[in-house]
Amino acid sequence: MNTTTNAHIDCRERHVGIDIGKSMLDVCIYELDVYLQHPNTPEGIRTLLKKLSRYKLTRILVEATGGYERGLVEACTEKELPVIIVQPTQVRQFAKAQGIIAKTDKLDSRLIARFGAVMKPEVRPLNSKKVRYIRDLLSRKRQLNEMRTQELNRQHKAPAILAATHKRLIKVLDKEIEWVNQLLAKAVSEVTEWQRTYEILNSVPGVGDGVTFTLLLHDIDHFPS
Repeated sequence: MNTTTNAHIDCRERHVGIDIGKSMLDVCIYELDVYLQHPNTPEGIRTLLKKLSRYKLTRILVEATGGYERGLVEACTEKELPVIIVQPTQVRQFAKAQGIIAKTDKLDSRLIARFGAVMKPEVRPLNSKKVRYIRDLLSRKRQLNEMRTQELNRQHKAPAILAATHKRLIKVLDKEIEWVNQLLAKAVSEVTEWQRTYEILNSVPGVGDGVTFTLLLHDIDHFPS
């Protein structure tokens, strides 16, 4: 059953849905029923944005793909275009509510654009380079934590004569983790949109920097990456 009708759509608006592939960008301008396709390369992105600049765009919705969207989103942000990253699960839930049954798991550009036209998610711009830097720091923090856990597991199984080497490595990893935490705290404090949230989360008993960073970064996919 279709629970959301076209009455929710303002035809004066312009919503662009972009289905991201490793090599191609499939694009739909929903209200105009215009479809475009460009290579997911710097040149292809420049050409696409030049074409899109002809329209007064309300929102550009980009499917999160784990990295393939990065170049496009950075280019949109640099040109101050209203770009929003949407999670595939959000759009699938929307499609289900609309009574749309996808033939494959891949989201098409029209569905992504329709999601924007109906749901009208908020455009919340951030400095893309800063966000990418914070993402990279968080990724490194996770890697170091995993390495520390692995080394602890090895230590428990190792003969006593090797205990010292495991302890030394764990100590090194602890220092690296602390260093990354300091960089994260500094980076997050420099993002105006997060300063108040960071202070509130960090003031809650039992919620340390690790949990705070994770909660903040959980929301990062709504921003340019």
